[in-house]
Amino acid sequence: MDWAYRDPQTYFDFTQKPPDGQRKKRYQGKGMRGDRELIRWQKLTSDQNSLKREMELYRDVDGIVNEFDRAVCELAEATLFLAGFHNPQGRGWKSMRKKVQKRPVELRQHPSAVPDMARLSELVAAVRQGDQNVLPELQAMLSKYPDLVSKYRKFGLKCQMIWAHMVSAEEYVRTRLLAKVGGHKDKLKALGHGTELEDLLIDLVATTWLQIHHFEVKVATDRAPSYKIAKHRERRLKSIIKQHFKAFDLLAVLRKNIQPI
Repeated sequence: MDWAYRDPQTYFDFTQKPPDGQRKKRYQGKGMRGDRELIRWQKLTSDQNSLKREMELYRDVDGIVNEFDRAVCELAEATLFLAGFHNPQGRGWKSMRKKVQKRPVELRQHPSAVPDMARLSELVAAVRQGDQNVLPELQAMLSKYPDLVSKYRKFGLKCQMIWAHMVSAEEYVRTRLLAKVGGHKDKLKALGHGTELEDLLIDLVATTWLQIHHFEVKVATDRAPSYKIAKHRERRLKSIIKQHFKAFDLLAVLRKNIQPI
């Protein structure tokens, strides 16, 4: 935006930069009308800056938790795919009508102690689209790295510690909160078969529960400075609740259809 002073009046021009790169000015008004447009523009700019700061506050934490959520869901889905189940268009897990004979194949990656998680994501995405020919490679990858689940168990505990600290910086509150989460995890573990993948999904459930608790406390105690931030928090809360129920759904399907050997 630009201000121009002419005689006793004040003119307000709104500067725009279209895709062609040429800057253009659009006249907004003068005098009181210009002042009104300036106030509106300052409020809009302030709201955008506040929203940007709000998003930057969770950027690093979201990166860690989203990686954990993606890895856990992919491992659980891969296990269900190999057991002969699929989830067509997200409508619920069902048994596959035509099952592919799973033959051992050579992995495309070079021998390494670190699995190629990007390749695992590609395989899971391919099976989601109905390509069952990649199941042998998926089975070979999971067989080659049996400690993959235990690796993410440590990652899950780290995510829970991070979100417990986000809820409260006071050690007493954080300790009580983690103890409560531990009690809920023990109750869920008592209902299952005690497999490592179940425990990993329970860690994901606990992590999403801490996220929900954090945003519920934030909405109740920290008044949003603008409507945009309030809507952003509401969308975040809805998204986390969706992740929470997705983790519960995978846990229930896994316990019902996968029996430990």
